[in-house]
Amino acid sequence: MPHTYSATNKQLLLFQIKPVNKDTRHRYDWVRDGMPATVTVDNRHNHMTLNAEALSFRKTDLETRKAFEDYFSQGMTAAAASQFHSNQLDLNPDLDGNVAVAQADAAMNPKRSTVSYWHDLWRKENLGERHGEGMWEMLERKVAVYAEAGARVSVTREPFTVALLTPVMQRAHHMSSAAEVAFVDSTASCDADNHVITFLLVTSSYGAVPAGVVITSGQSQQDYLSGFTAINRLLSDSGFGRQGHPDVFITDDSSAERSALESVWPSAVQKLCHFHVLQAVWRWLWNAAHNIQKEDRQPLMQKFRSILYATTEVEADTLYQQLLELAEDYDNCCAYFQSWWDRREAWCMAWRNIASLRGHNTNNYAEVTIRLFKDNVLSRCKAYNAVAIVDFIMSTMEKFYSNRLQCFANGRVSMHHLLLEKLLASCRYISSKDDILIAESHGAYLVPSEHDNALLYEVDAGSGVCTCPYGMSGRCCKHQIAVFKWYHEALPNVPPVTAEARYTAARLALGDDAPAPQFYASMTSLDAAVPLPQMCVGHVPTSQTQPTTSSVQLDDTDDVSVAAADDCAEMMQQWQAVSARVSTLLQQHNSSCNVADLSAGIRKMSQRLDNVHTAAQLSTFFHSCGQLVPRRYHSGAVIRTQPTASARRKPGITRGAKRQPSGRPAKGEAAAEKRPRCLSTNIDANVPHAKSHGKGH
Repeated sequence: MPHTYSATNKQLLLFQIKPVNKDTRHRYDWVRDGMPATVTVDNRHNHMTLNAEALSFRKTDLETRKAFEDYFSQGMTAAAASQFHSNQLDLNPDLDGNVAVAQADAAMNPKRSTVSYWHDLWRKENLGERHGEGMWEMLERKVAVYAEAGARVSVTREPFTVALLTPVMQRAHHMSSAAEVAFVDSTASCDADNHVITFLLVTSSYGAVPAGVVITSGQSQQDYLSGFTAINRLLSDSGFGRQGHPDVFITDDSSAERSALESVWPSAVQKLCHFHVLQAVWRWLWNAAHNIQKEDRQPLMQKFRSILYATTEVEADTLYQQLLELAEDYDNCCAYFQSWWDRREAWCMAWRNIASLRGHNTNNYAEVTIRLFKDNVLSRCKAYNAVAIVDFIMSTMEKFYSNRLQCFANGRVSMHHLLLEKLLASCRYISSKDDILIAESHGAYLVPSEHDNALLYEVDAGSGVCTCPYGMSGRCCKHQIAVFKWYHEALPNVPPVTAEARYTAARLALGDDAPAPQFYASMTSLDAAVPLPQMCVGHVPTSQTQPTTSSVQLDDTDDVSVAAADDCAEMMQQWQAVSARVSTLLQQHNSSCNVADLSAGIRKMSQRLDNVHTAAQLSTFFHSCGQLVPRRYHSGAVIRTQPTASARRKPGITRGAKRQPSGRPAKGEAAAEKRPRCLSTNIDANVPHAKSHGKGH
């Protein structure tokens, strides 16, 4: 008859085993019932059952586990899911005052180790193995799921290649602007196997939009060739505005990437990113192995930079000869610059008079896209495997860009309105429609220069090109804005501020699920009808571009113009009254004022008026005028200080007009400033450029 006690719970376990015979059947009822053995349990706990430690051993509820699986499906890690669930318990109104108990209860708030175990099981079930055959089986199984969601996916085992086209990416290829310029760049270190992710982007009125993603095992020419070929196959000759290829590719100086692009899209022109070119030359000059003297580095770099920004071929050739004269003491430097000169068509501005470029000379769109991908999509955490990367692109990245486009469609992005306002202010010297001449060719206008009326720049409204230095590469200049303002031409590079542009962005983000065009019209518009824009317009090469004569106006231009004229007349009357008061004050205080000081103040006011270029700046000018004149007289008015007095103060002391802090003085030593990560600033300072990440960046 053994007795057993639990070490933690004082539970008495009584075991009784009897032989089955005449005596035992007569003595024990349970033997007579056919049970030769019995166990008696006596529960007596030697601890509390409703404290935090006891609740931590409870079995987790099935609903709680299902909630965590939903968190994992949304892209949360084990730690993020645990923290999010804990915060949700704090906000749960059903718990009332029992939040502390719920936080300690493992049935409702499991331990981190439990959550990590669940995450490992979920990850293996939904993402497969980290690598190997298990990962491939899961990836091939999910291709059908992606296809049901409207995506196009191509998977190749050898060489490892995954090409992706999400619904937003497919709709991006339907834009007419997708046929103009595309950006390509790669990044790595995003998963455990360090697969290379290459982004293909096209331009739009609202910025760059992803037009394809390729995942490869490396950065060799064969890897890139396999990836770009897969993308081209998925597009089936309907990509890039139905042209099949963009006019221009802008990349960094990766020979493998450029060779693969040349093989897949041979009709596209390839240009190098200006920033990467200048960065490579500056680092070469600072490389100690090349033995370039420090005092010679800056002149050599500045001369090379002047070649890069030369606007004519003759000017570029003249500057190149001057560069060789500067580098005549360094044979290796002359050879290095010769290698760049042999490829001058790829980076020099003199060979970039292409309207399709629209003023894009760097690969900044691609660099920003990679940063957004790592920050907002991956949350700066490496993915579990390639399947996880594909899931992130299909879900998180797709939703991120859809939301960004919807923000623009809903009128929550004001930068384009501010840009248009700035451009309209820059062309205010064109006072009437008569100042612009209509050229003989259809859709062309002659706009006078701001500084020389005899100099006329020709604006082609169809292609969005101006003969001025700023607009000859398709960039939007003030001469084009003048044509837009007075002739209401639909130039392709004018900032998108119309209801039609907002509806186009909504179509790009939502496809057929986008609301009707009237939803994006101005709420004060009398005519709610908005023309349906065509997402895809057959792209015509620059040399054959036909001008567009359709009319595009700002929202409610006709309705607002009359009211604006009345408001302007009233404002001018107010200004005449104010100017009359200023004249009266000048006459009143003429005998007692310091004429020289007052004249200096008037000149200062005139100088500040020269810096007013926009309506917002003019409003700020009027609001800040006379801010040092006391408006109230009371004992707490601030006594202002002279700017020179503030400048003489030691570091750590306030520069404002308030009293200096009493007590122990603050540390007077200013922290050492880092060298700015600005290439032009570092060139001017003759210091090396800092490397932010990776090798060769």
